[in-house]
Amino acid sequence: MCFPMAWNCIMRAPIKTLFQTQDARLKKITTQAVGAMGNSFDPILERHLGKPVVIELMNEAGKEEFSGLLREYSQGWLSIFDCQVKLNNWLPLGDDLRLTIQRDLDFAMEISLMDDGQPILSLTMECFASNGLRCKRIEGKEYRFDLDVDMQKGDRKSWQLTDIPAALWSKLDRTVLPLFIQLVAPERQQDDGNNTILDYLPDLYLLVESVASADVIVPRSRAVLRHSAAFVKQG
Repeated sequence: MCFPMAWNCIMRAPIKTLFQTQDARLKKITTQAVGAMGNSFDPILERHLGKPVVIELMNEAGKEEFSGLLREYSQGWLSIFDCQVKLNNWLPLGDDLRLTIQRDLDFAMEISLMDDGQPILSLTMECFASNGLRCKRIEGKEYRFDLDVDMQKGDRKSWQLTDIPAALWSKLDRTVLPLFIQLVAPERQQDDGNNTILDYLPDLYLLVESVASADVIVPRSRAVLRHSAAFVKQG
């Protein structure tokens, strides 16, 4: 039988050789992915390979710039490493798990009643994001509260939302007010807190804009190499 002989050959093959074969296959796949449409040699792009560049991308929303290292290019694509990319995240204010695991912001919220008997939501946020972030607005059904504030690590900001529509307070039990809760990242928690308030919070979402480092691939047909430049923090 030939099977035992084949098995012995596999078992005797050096592990290093197997890894080298796998590595070669991965490199081949990567090359095929980036250069699937051919290289289309460009002397200008060649001069900037491995160097900081600013790429301007035209899309439906207008112009967008990416600053990073020009890693590779093909006939159809440009590969840019270490870009500073703006990210928009919607955080549900009534989801304690979502608010605590994101770690960039800690929250303190209180529900109380104004003199006229209308509920008010007092909101305090403390920033722990290394690169800072921007709190843009809070939205709910037929409701919008603009914040438009930049926060750096260590900053603390507070707001009072006094004009939340009555329809968004449908779950509120006024007899238990005032209620207070702190939602902080697990590593900063001192106790379990009181999550009862979450049952009464209106259905609101906080829009946060942050900056993250990412590797991006953009279509060459809509991208223009404006100039080479040292890294400039975006946002």
